[in-house]
Amino acid sequence: MGYIVDISKWNKDINWPIAKQYIDFIIARVQDGSNYVDPLYKGYVQAMKQHGIPFGNYAFCRFVSVEDARVEARDFWNRGDKSATVWVADVEVKTMNDMMAGTQAFIDELRRLGAKKVGLYVGHHMYAPFGMVNVNCDFVWIPRYGGNKPAYPCDIWQYTEEGNVPGIGKCDLNKLIGGKSLDWFTNTSYKVEGVEIIVNKHNKVITYEFGVNLIPEMIQMMDTLGYTSKIVSRGDRQGLVYFESDYRQGSELDKATAWLDAKGLKYFYTKE
Repeated sequence: MGYIVDISKWNKDINWPIAKQYIDFIIARVQDGSNYVDPLYKGYVQAMKQHGIPFGNYAFCRFVSVEDARVEARDFWNRGDKSATVWVADVEVKTMNDMMAGTQAFIDELRRLGAKKVGLYVGHHMYAPFGMVNVNCDFVWIPRYGGNKPAYPCDIWQYTEEGNVPGIGKCDLNKLIGGKSLDWFTNTSYKVEGVEIIVNKHNKVITYEFGVNLIPEMIQMMDTLGYTSKIVSRGDRQGLVYFESDYRQGSELDKATAWLDAKGLKYFYTKE
């Protein structure tokens, strides 16, 4: 079992070839309010994709009203990489009278925009004063140091800010203590036609044969998504070809399979 780490610019340069050997999941900071974008976020995302590390996004919240919370959520969504498997509202400081209302507006706006798994990070000492028990979210993440588990129900426990991971150095470390598995957070397990597909590493999608008339559209789809893929003709099946993607994490294949579904094309997965 590897580490679950959250990172921001404070973690500076990371030695990814080393770090990836010790990491199960990363949650990376995208912004601190609407006016500050983490300068290392894009580089972190590029490296995590390159090294096959599943990741989520988080935003430190600074909203001062319900409408401002919606604006911050839109900025977060627009700046965050869509390969992220979870999106988190990091609510640590009081910036408006009804923090629960602002937090809910932030989360609801993310869901409206298309985020599927939206979580709440809140300081242990602020959970009750902010009324966070009433927030509707998909998971809760609470920090509490010194060995004691959080006194409130949560799914992720940030148990230290003095962790040490090879390749990263000093960092926050987290544990799953609720009913949700690591696979739930990383989107590494799902079912297709009753068969469970495990994508902790990578999978590829291969279609059944289809008519050559779809080739121009498929090439356009591949170019749009940036896939290194191929369209193959067997030779003995004139006028028919099949599509084969490169190996990718499951969440990165979703856009391609959504396109295939829209075209009514059948496909299957193979593991690396």
